Amino acid sequence: MINTGDPSIQALKNTDRKNTVLIFGATGINFWYYYPLVRQFSLEELKEFKAVYGISGGAASYWLYCLARRNHSYEDRVSQFDILMRQKLNRYGIIKKLGRLIKNEYIYSGSDLLSLMSEFVSPEAMEYTFHDFEMENYHVLGHDFHSNQLIVFSRENTPGIPIAHAIAGSVFPRRIGNKMFCRGTEEYPYISDIEFADKKLKRNFFNSINEHYRGNNIFYFNLYKTEKKDNINKIKVPRTRYPNKEQITDLLLAFFNLPNSRYKKVFYLDYQ
Repeated sequence: MINTGDPSIQALKNTDRKNTVLIFGATGINFWYYYPLVRQFSLEELKEFKAVYGISGGAASYWLYCLARRNHSYEDRVSQFDILMRQKLNRYGIIKKLGRLIKNEYIYSGSDLLSLMSEFVSPEAMEYTFHDFEMENYHVLGHDFHSNQLIVFSRENTPGIPIAHAIAGSVFPRRIGNKMFCRGTEEYPYISDIEFADKKLKRNFFNSINEHYRGNNIFYFNLYKTEKKDNINKIKVPRTRYPNKEQITDLLLAFFNLPNSRYKKVFYLDYQ
């Protein structure tokens, strides 16, 4: 059990949900960080929040939890996540992947991410569009890599887009610096991770959130710090002492196809 000792966590439990906005930030390749927090709430309670936004891995974590409550996501397979993830993302082998890295070609594919997600999500739920999804307050933040625009996927904005495709595109960036990283999905090749876009895009998003939901409670869960800025309460999730180091370690272990037990450890954390 985690005793957070953070009054912000307690405030979240006691908040007026109808006047509260939740934002789940980026996580790196280990997108289970927020799962222990979200599972404190039932689906009916989560539906009461004014809005829920997911960024990169934060979007995946929330979506998987909601599907699990309807038996469309398989929590019992989390113990296999490391093995399945490395099988799906490393199917070309390390030599070929290193060759692509040297040639500055894509080393990962959004289609492989979809294949990984299908191991944890029912075939029916993999086809759910934002219109189909019962959580009407759910939004996924993405980056249009072609036009360099922020995308907010939601029932209102993009009702016909499958949620799995929006997430598969937005959890990995097309580029890291000048290096090609992950090809988009075949159906939506333009979607990328907002975390690696122009910082101005993300800053504009938070400015608009702050203005649009002025007078409401806004909780932004992240791996880095707890602070209040303007109307946004940033909350650092527990057990992330060195988030940058942890994210890089996870990525390197995945790249070189080496075992990593941290996915399972993070998933099974619990809050008091």
